[in-house]
Amino acid sequence: MTKENIMIFTIVMAVTIGAVFCWCYYGNKVTSHKTTSPTTIETGEAEEMETIIDDRIDFIPYESASYLTVEKVIRTQVEREDGTVETQYDSYLLSDIDLKNGTDETTDYSNASVGDGFEIGNGRTTDFISEFGFDYKQMSGAEVYEQLLDKIGITRDFDAAVFDQDTYEKTGQKTYVLDQGCDVTDKLIKGVDYDELISSKVFYQITGSKEDSRIPDYFVAITQYKVDGQLVTKNLFLQVTINPEMEVPDESKE
Repeated sequence: MTKENIMIFTIVMAVTIGAVFCWCYYGNKVTSHKTTSPTTIETGEAEEMETIIDDRIDFIPYESASYLTVEKVIRTQVEREDGTVETQYDSYLLSDIDLKNGTDETTDYSNASVGDGFEIGNGRTTDFISEFGFDYKQMSGAEVYEQLLDKIGITRDFDAAVFDQDTYEKTGQKTYVLDQGCDVTDKLIKGVDYDELISSKVFYQITGSKEDSRIPDYFVAITQYKVDGQLVTKNLFLQVTINPEMEVPDESKE
């Protein structure tokens, strides 16, 4: 798989987890990551639960990062009354950033075709500032990540996050729900004339062990609504990855 194939596969997996999350959340109450469940559990399960509850996001590894890959995707899925489903990528941005030299290689894949094996067609060359709305120069990797969250409308108050126990039991993925301070879901449906708003949530997944830094794997905002008998699911996916030492060419000097 190429980098683009892997990226889009990750998006599909994240959105699938989001669908499970929506199903779980509206049938069950999520459990705060600050308290344990009052039910009786075995010692091994208790230790695992304690590890999960102690999870905290850590942006420190991004402070010293020189090379980042930023991916931001907005996807709309429409399920019609006859059961047919149509998926559209409203926005698909992939940017390799060289913070050391202040250069980036940014591509817009919004109109590129996606194959059954997650192959993605050629995209449109663009630049980071035009697409993300700010200049990363003179910023650390952590500052870039924080600015992206602010621009998108995702809160950085992670102490208020809620661990989603139901999704963990069904998928094995550690996801946390951000209930407050996020206006990203409002932005997703801005200007939409819907009949019924079903759900709107923001969540993130972390990666890393308890002994290591646990950094955010990705953030997802998902909203579902009905219009003209159709179920519409709109979601935003954001992932920022620290890359090995690999310079991004400055195309302006060519």
